[in-house]
Formats: sequence, structure tokens, C-alpha cells
Amino acid sequence: MSYSFQFDVLVNGVPAKGKNVQIGLDGEGNVTRLSRQLSINEFPSATPKVTFDEAVKFARDNQQVELQYMPLQKGDGTISSWYLGFVPAISPIDAETGKFLENGMNSFKVPTYKAVPATENTYSGNKEAADLSSDQASNRARELLQIPKDKVVLHSSLQSNWGSSGDKQWYITFGDNPEAGFEGQLSVTVNAQTGDILSYYSNRFTPYQEKTKLDPTLPTITKDEAEKRAIVLLNKLYPNASQELKQAVREEAGGNKKAPVSYSFTFQRFHNSLPISADNVNITLDLQGNLLNYYANRNNIKLTALDVLKPVITKEKALEILWKNTKVELQYLQTGSLYDREQQEPVVNKLVYNQSLKDNQVRTIIDAVDGSWKQSWYGIMDQSAPVQPSDLKGHSAEKELETLLQHKVLSTDEAGKVNPNQVVTIGEWWTMMARAITVHYTSNVGSYAIKQPFADIDEKSPYYDAVRFSLQFGWLEANATEKLSPDQELTREQLASYLIAVAKYKKLSKELVAKLPGLSYADASLITNKGDVWLAVQLGLLQTKDGKFNPKDKVTRAEAAVAIMNLVYSQGKLDQNVSGSNPF
Repeated sequence: MSYSFQFDVLVNGVPAKGKNVQIGLDGEGNVTRLSRQLSINEFPSATPKVTFDEAVKFARDNQQVELQYMPLQKGDGTISSWYLGFVPAISPIDAETGKFLENGMNSFKVPTYKAVPATENTYSGNKEAADLSSDQASNRARELLQIPKDKVVLHSSLQSNWGSSGDKQWYITFGDNPEAGFEGQLSVTVNAQTGDILSYYSNRFTPYQEKTKLDPTLPTITKDEAEKRAIVLLNKLYPNASQELKQAVREEAGGNKKAPVSYSFTFQRFHNSLPISADNVNITLDLQGNLLNYYANRNNIKLTALDVLKPVITKEKALEILWKNTKVELQYLQTGSLYDREQQEPVVNKLVYNQSLKDNQVRTIIDAVDGSWKQSWYGIMDQSAPVQPSDLKGHSAEKELETLLQHKVLSTDEAGKVNPNQVVTIGEWWTMMARAITVHYTSNVGSYAIKQPFADIDEKSPYYDAVRFSLQFGWLEANATEKLSPDQELTREQLASYLIAVAKYKKLSKELVAKLPGLSYADASLITNKGDVWLAVQLGLLQTKDGKFNPKDKVTRAEAAVAIMNLVYSQGKLDQNVSGSNPF
């Protein structure tokens, strides 16, 4: 258990946004982390040229909202439903000029859009008869992205796509050779089911580097020429690009007269003339038209579910709701960018009137039906999750279950029940443990790409990612000839062994077996793993009842929740954390 606190820093009596002090404490009150963000740049005078009233009027007159299709996501990132929402666009106001900052890092404006023309070799999408193998995905990437033949596959792994139930993605790294280092590597993500290219990153330049490496024998191209190349590539990689996408056009900062180091283009997915939130494509080319980066997010949506959605409140009403929830404050704000220094404005501290929401910084979307505030798409949890389960009140494990529900380790069923007395299977237990570390465990398995960790666990198993995550932390040991039996109901003795593995006391448990004179439990003769059971009880992770341990009893969701919370309470008292040094 740990706690985090954040404190704002005042400079010349004015809050400096982002320059805060952060303190972390463990469950016993010991300081575990202390950090402060410093600025290497000077701060201007705290006296603004524009008055507060002038800034407020400008903000009120220039706020914007955009109506979009917005997803509601569950704790695992999968989308449960869609709704129509107004997305606010509010920007800091320069306290010297009284205008919005002309800096892309801090400026949030509703873009204009233009059509994407179709080109030759338009890609309409497909579904492969079977999931692509690593070689098939690599070859598809080579063909579509024209990856040089001298680039070999250095690494490939198949992982679940967080937020998309059932989807698998190939993460492939191309390079000259394993010893060549990061420079020159190409990273590609391919959808294993459809073969769609989801991302491409060229490591030809890194942060703080002044500019990309260009071929001195080739000419550079204009932004218009780069745009045409980007659209050709888009039509080749994105399904039905000219039908689904529009190009987002944003005003360029008037003060930015420096020569560009690259060309970037953004394309937004539309349906019924409305943007689909987060479904967009970003393409970056170098000055000679070579692809640097490509990123595409395209949710698998039943468009009929969007067709039935209709707004009730008007744009004018949404702007009124936004203004009532807006506060304007004088602050210092760091502008500019540490990246692409030839293209971006230099990093400076500016005095601004910053706009933010008064009440909830997380709920940033206005529901277009009832005008309520909802969470934005990224990291959102299902809105129904906070509802009090109907079968939890008065349960002996109510506190523990509520905590795990709050942190999305557990969820309710469609009837709003948590089912505390439902028996847990082995696979469900390891899923709970993975989610207890991070709900994003499916995308936090690193390069641990073992295909068959157990005889009954492979890439098609619903528990594959949870098992890989557990293997990564050393909670399980892979053995392709043995079965994990994920659908088998979990017993108390099995739970004791799993808890000792998570607490990283397996070796100690084995040593104790030979030295224990015998367990004092009335049912000790029924216990096989005596060291695990004895140690789990001594550590307070499990309890006995009426002098018995009941090793063959099945474990319920409530009992599993109590065991996980006992692990939480034990942190700081054990020799090491259950997650090792991982910061999840």
C-alpha cells in the first residue's frame, strides 16, 4: 500500500503549472519518493499586461466544443457502449497579448477538416482465414512499408491488444543486427487477424537531435508534395481511407517561421459527418518524403450502434454548460518543445491565464443527451462500475470487495452483482492477481512471448496474458508438459501455495517442511503442501477456523479478495514487494 501527494509551487506568488513537488509514502508513513520539477528557464514578471476581466471575456467569447462519438470503456479497456458527447477545446491565454497561445503543446482548438482523395492501390480491408504467423506479419510489413531487405527481424512477439477483446497484435522490430543498438531500428505493429498495419516507428532520430539524417544526394520536397505522399500511403494502409477519414487541418502558429524538420499529418475517422473519438491516423515524413512514423487507431465498431445516437442539447447549450464549469487563473506555463528544436518554438516560461474545469478534472466530456459531465475516452472506466452492487451490503468481506471494485480488479455482472460467494477458478485467480498489479496487464508483459507456458495454456487461451504476466513476476514456473487447469475450481490449499509464490517465499516454504514438527490443525492429515499452508497462516495471508484449515474447500470471490488485500497490507512488512521493482 502506498500514497502519493502533490504540491503546487509558487513563483513570484503565481502558481507554476507542472513545477510541482511530489511525495510518496508507504503504508507505514515512510517517505519512499520525493521529487521536484525544476525549470532551467527564467520566469517573466508576474504583472500581466492583460487584465483578468479582459482575459475572462476573451475566454468566454472564444470557447469551442466539438460533437463526437465517444466510447464508454470497461476496466480492461474494452468498449461497452457509445454515446454522443461535446468535447471542449479550451486553451491558455497569453497574459501579454490577450490571445490564445500559438503553441501546439498547449493550444487546443477544434480543427477544420477536408476530404481524403482516393488513390491507386486503395486498401479495402480483409480478414485472414487464420491468424498471421510471425513470418507472415513480417513479410506483410516489408511489402507495404518497403522495409529494406538488409533489415532483419530482431524480435517479434504476439500480444493482446489492450482495449480490444480478442484482438492480437504482432510487435516486430527490424534492424541491421542485434549488436547495432537502437539507431536504425524499425518498429512495426501488425493486427494478427486482419493484417492491418497499426504502427510504424523509425528510430532514425531521437529527442534532442537537431534534425533527421537526410540523403545528401536527394532533393527535399515541399509540404504539399509530402501531403500527397502521405495520402497515397494512407490509402494503401488504412481500410477504405477515402470513405472513412478526413484530414484535420489546424492553423499554424503565426510566429513559427523556422524551417521544418519533418512533415506531420493527422486524419480523423468520421461517421454520419461526426468524428469518432480517438479513431485517427498520424503520419510523419522526413523532408525527402520518407516515412518516419505511422500510427492508426481504428476501433472495431458496429456502425448501427452509432446510427441510433441523436443529440438532445444544442451546441450553444453545451457551451453554456462548459462556461459554468470553467475557471480562469493566472499561472506560469512552460511552452515550446524539447523536441525538433528547429521547428518548434524554444522552451520558455510564459505568464498566462489558464483555463481549466472547476469540478472534476477527469470528467471532461459533456453528454449530448442530458448535459452531464463524463470521462474522456482514454483510460475511462465503465460508468456503471461505481454503482453499489446489490449483493455486497453487510457481507463479511464488504470492505475488501469494495476496494477491489474501486480499483477495477473485480467487476459486477450485467445485473449489478459482484457474486461474492461464487467459487473462483485457477485462471480467474491469476487474472485477479494480474489486475491487482495493473488493469493494463495485457500490454505490460514486456517481451515475455512464450507460446506454450503450460500444456493447456497457449495464445488462444483467455488466460494467456494473465499467465504470462504471472510468469514474468516469477509467481508461476512454465512447464509445457504440465497442465495449469485454469478452469478448475481453486482450493484453499492451492491458494496458500499461490500466495507463498506471490510473496516470494517458495524456497523458505520448502525448507520449513523438513523442520516443522507437524501442523496443529485438526485436519492436518489432509494437507499436502504443509510448508505453504503453515507459512501463509503465519504471515496472516489466510486464516484457520475452529482449529481447521479446510484445505479442500473451494475459494470464493470474497475469500480471494480478502487474500489479495492481506497481501496489500503485508507490503512493507515482507522482505520484498510482490511485484519486485516494477512500478505498476
